[in-house]
Amino acid sequence: MILRLSATSDEFCPVVPAESYLKVLKQAKAIGVATVLNLNLSMKGCQVEVPMTLANAVKTGNFCANSQLVSHPFSVFNLPYIEASHMANYNKLELDVLLTKGDSIPKDIARKLTENQSECPDLTHQLRHQLNNWYGMLQICFGKDAPISKETRIWIEHIDKFELSYDARFKVVPDFGAKVLGLIDLTFFQFCDSCLKAESFEDVNFAAISLEHDRYCITRNSFQADLPPFLVIQQKRKSELEPADSDEESKKKRGKVEKDKDEKDKSNYKDLGNMVKNQNPVNDWKVVGSKYKKVFTKEMVDYL
Repeated sequence: MILRLSATSDEFCPVVPAESYLKVLKQAKAIGVATVLNLNLSMKGCQVEVPMTLANAVKTGNFCANSQLVSHPFSVFNLPYIEASHMANYNKLELDVLLTKGDSIPKDIARKLTENQSECPDLTHQLRHQLNNWYGMLQICFGKDAPISKETRIWIEHIDKFELSYDARFKVVPDFGAKVLGLIDLTFFQFCDSCLKAESFEDVNFAAISLEHDRYCITRNSFQADLPPFLVIQQKRKSELEPADSDEESKKKRGKVEKDKDEKDKSNYKDLGNMVKNQNPVNDWKVVGSKYKKVFTKEMVDYL
């Protein structure tokens, strides 16, 4: 993405790529790009594993989304915070590819290379780390002084300052993190589109990336944003598939629950007759044999 700017604006917004981005472009393969990106991000305090799709987007300069209905590889959603124990070994993955015989690679490795690691944060801690990973990626691709990089740094500082407000929003709105990241993604793509269409420096819409009002709304508990369209479509497809696939399973589960309930009732069953039965009856009170005749005479029987 290169702006066609006048010479007077080169100092503020240079037309040449950032030096850190030029180092990434020297890599011949996407796996090498991912390795370099992971190394640079770790040096910036980021704990993330760059997926191959994002690495390929960085190498080809594919920063702008073509449609909002499909997830884009160069996205803040693809840079989730990952525990160190869950991170893969990229050196091993690269070795597997290099040792593959023939021109093609195994299906399992190909599937690994085409996977996104798209993830939505559920906690303020995860949101903060995911934005920090995004901030590191933007610094590598566009430089630390780029407007989009500075805007992301403001988001991180805002989370650190108003952490309690973010915690409150997560408790009220479970998908709050997805809405925040979706808004950041949308403004980034709009800014890229403005840069591509700009004929001069004055034509660039720098206000597109400013989300100061939305951050203010978070602190006032009045933040309003929609989920990204591709996430809504995914949730809709999932809800449509669940009833058809789970009709028979639901019956089995319902039968299992009823069976468990019956077994539980049987285990809790108590013979109340044994509990109230007199274990030491008085023999004189038993009306058997000749005693029956002494109690009930013929006249009494006829009367009854």
